[in-house]
Amino acid sequence: MVSPLPQVPSEPPRPLRPSDLFAEESDGNAVSVSLRTKFVEFKSTKAGQPWARARGGVARTSIALRRLSSGLGNTRAALAWGRSHRQRRARLSGRASHRVGSAHERHLARQARLIDTVRTMTAQTQDIRVGRALIPLETAATWVREYTHTAHNLVSEHPYAFPAYDRFDGGTTEPSRLTDGDLLAPGLLNVPVKIRSFYGLQSVRGRLEEALSDPRLDTPLAEVADREELRPAVHALYGVLDDPTTRPWGVSGTTLSKVLHRKRPHSVVLHDRWVRACYVGDDAPVPVEKGRSWADYMVLITEAIRDDIANQPVAFSVLQSAVEGPGHLSDVRLLDIVAWNSKGDAPAASWDERPRDGDSFDSDHAPQTR
Repeated sequence: MVSPLPQVPSEPPRPLRPSDLFAEESDGNAVSVSLRTKFVEFKSTKAGQPWARARGGVARTSIALRRLSSGLGNTRAALAWGRSHRQRRARLSGRASHRVGSAHERHLARQARLIDTVRTMTAQTQDIRVGRALIPLETAATWVREYTHTAHNLVSEHPYAFPAYDRFDGGTTEPSRLTDGDLLAPGLLNVPVKIRSFYGLQSVRGRLEEALSDPRLDTPLAEVADREELRPAVHALYGVLDDPTTRPWGVSGTTLSKVLHRKRPHSVVLHDRWVRACYVGDDAPVPVEKGRSWADYMVLITEAIRDDIANQPVAFSVLQSAVEGPGHLSDVRLLDIVAWNSKGDAPAASWDERPRDGDSFDSDHAPQTR
């Protein structure tokens, strides 16, 4: 849980300096600019000036940090390019023969490059990508803030599922053990488990628990480097849906994902019609293919979601900072909240267009009751 914001210092606000964000290193042939810190909290003063908690301290800025770049491969490596010293001097001075002499001049040159980087990243981070949907980052943060507003949800006539689903006491926190309460948890995302389906899930509980115990699921999606290692783990989770001798009655990948996600929230993705609307289609990461098994389909969805999370670490830090309720939500869950609110950002997300992969999906959640 993020600690309370420290007392506001008395010094006047100052613009965010590039050195607050980036560190620069040179190996003689190339310059590497690295993101110095991952911002984890955003607040405003009474005067409306944005603040950011960074490196354990607090710095007031005069720009909106929510507009930092989401186009990073990870939180440590920001940008790297290979320009010779002569090329870089030519770019800065306008003539290749110029030699940067004093330390002050070299410092100004580095600052100029860093400012260019900040401007580029600022221009790129106004949106967050969820599959084929491109959503303004500030809009996505508002969705997360409203969805996780616990005090409001507890009294609202149309509450969201946080913290009901995410903090539901299913009887155990063991990631590889499924209790009866865990099997009923999809109901808290407005996907009720019918009695016959409940008995069917009980019958495959041992197989699901074995799949959940795979150590490869310990790694958060964004940190998975080798897709080949992830695929068998995800495939095993949904294999029960493709076996006619074991498939629980009335259970599809949507229901099963909502059972499994709570046990492995950082590595098991959630699925519904709106996730499909974002990730499946001719202009989406996963192409439509008739006859595809549930296991194969969920592997592709997981890989596409993994790419979006891994490529936008700063954007997901902003979403994490927008969570109003207690505790931490995984990036996988944050993406699900944004995908559900976006409704796919395309006509293919309409209520009447049913998915064609695997089998018919569950009658997920009405927009105001999830």
